[in-house]
Amino acid sequence: MQFHYSLMAEETRITLRYDGPSVADGTLPIEDVLSALQGFSGAYNKVANLRNDKVQHQLRVSAIQTGSFEMVILAWLVLGQTPGALENLEMAYDATRWVVERLFRLMDVKKHAKNEPVTFNIKGSGNTVVVVNASGAELAIPPELVNLMKEKAVDSDLAKIVAPLEERRVDLAEITAETKKQPTLKETVTSEEREYFGAKETETTQETSVTGRFISLNKDSHRGTFELQNGRHIPYRYSGPSPDMFPSHFARKGPVRVEASVTFNESLDPTYVEILRVTHLQGELPLGPESN
Repeated sequence: MQFHYSLMAEETRITLRYDGPSVADGTLPIEDVLSALQGFSGAYNKVANLRNDKVQHQLRVSAIQTGSFEMVILAWLVLGQTPGALENLEMAYDATRWVVERLFRLMDVKKHAKNEPVTFNIKGSGNTVVVVNASGAELAIPPELVNLMKEKAVDSDLAKIVAPLEERRVDLAEITAETKKQPTLKETVTSEEREYFGAKETETTQETSVTGRFISLNKDSHRGTFELQNGRHIPYRYSGPSPDMFPSHFARKGPVRVEASVTFNESLDPTYVEILRVTHLQGELPLGPESN
């Protein structure tokens, strides 16, 4: 996903990118996309509200790009009354970077805490707050983030951002923020770190049959998106016999029944299918006129 922020004459370019075998064809289940967008928007706006200034942040979806799976978002900054255009520009520029820096720091704290209790210590005159994890390691944070953390106000939003991560399928989430004036900011979360954001689920895997249809296919990796009967899209990989013949199954229209190793989440919803065999289902034949 790519978040593109236009700030009057300047711009900050923010990219949210997911990488791994299941997104090699540039696709993700639509549920994961919407959840990640909601999470990013929620966390961004909650941090932005801490500034208490006249800058209003508005996020808008612009376009989707394939490749490593990127989505373009436009964030417009609506400015209040300031002394002049130059001051407006600097306020917009500083406001976006201020928000992104603190959003990244909140993500750092999650990885620092590792799902264990933390304590907060104030150092010096109160301008420095450190988060002490269960191992005694310290991480400095801006003091204005303390209440957000204690109230867990952005926990669910951050969990949505990392929710698409899954070991051996979606290995990495990377967010970068680029501007012309200052060094690029970058934050990464791996599939192994996903559980630190409260997004860990209990999964089970079993061999069973699933009915649905193929939505997309990467012919090189034999991966793509499979639509279940309830309309939910989940990733799949074909690992059955004669993989070179598998694209012919995708080319045919209509529903299929696949024998697969299916991964279920804690709600027993399928989240991934490792396909072993494919059977095309015959549609209903039209009935002719009744004979006397």
